[in-house]
Amino acid sequence: MKTYRMIRCMLSGIVFAACQLVESPLSDVPISEPSVIRVLAEADRDIQSSNSSSSLLRVTLYDKHDEFIELKDGHVSVNGQPMSYHMLGQYERTDNVKPDFDYTFTVSLSDGSEYSCRVHTPKDLHQLNLPATYDRKSPLTITWADADPLAEGSLTFYGDTTWATVYVSPAQGSVTLQPSALSNLHSGQTLHVTLEYKRRGAVDSGFMSTSTVGAWFRISRTMGI
Repeated sequence: MKTYRMIRCMLSGIVFAACQLVESPLSDVPISEPSVIRVLAEADRDIQSSNSSSSLLRVTLYDKHDEFIELKDGHVSVNGQPMSYHMLGQYERTDNVKPDFDYTFTVSLSDGSEYSCRVHTPKDLHQLNLPATYDRKSPLTITWADADPLAEGSLTFYGDTTWATVYVSPAQGSVTLQPSALSNLHSGQTLHVTLEYKRRGAVDSGFMSTSTVGAWFRISRTMGI
């Protein structure tokens, strides 16, 4: 039976919307054709400003209407290890995500056929250097270790109610920003600064063409402004 789930999306304590998430009718039947599935596969690792860290390997399955799928008579694995069904079409493992490493996500369908997505994670991301405070009167230089020439990169500055994002080249290991880059962030607050590396992978052509696989590494630090 099709089920309906409601979640509330909240930011800064304010409810923006109630989002209806719908389970696909494909959850009720064995699937042997990968072309009816849109796969979103990801390898994520975050290091917070407190130096605590978290990792997640996740595969989410949808149909053409963006309704989520729980496989009937099928399963999902990563590098040969089973992934547990969580909710809303999500299969997960909380293993420590390794840097500079190959991950293969495999969807096994009801007839025993297997289809995979592959991604190579970014280089280790463990050091982000920025001043304790920034006074806007001069350029801001931020550096990081483990430059990665194959990754896409961004720096995001999260304030109390606003944010600013700057795209950077991970291969350079540093960036210098002019004061105007942070002009929408008011003074007298603490910013959470996040550097993100992203690598894209390859998806089996049998899945829907909008399927994706990627790896995201993030590290965060704080800075007064």
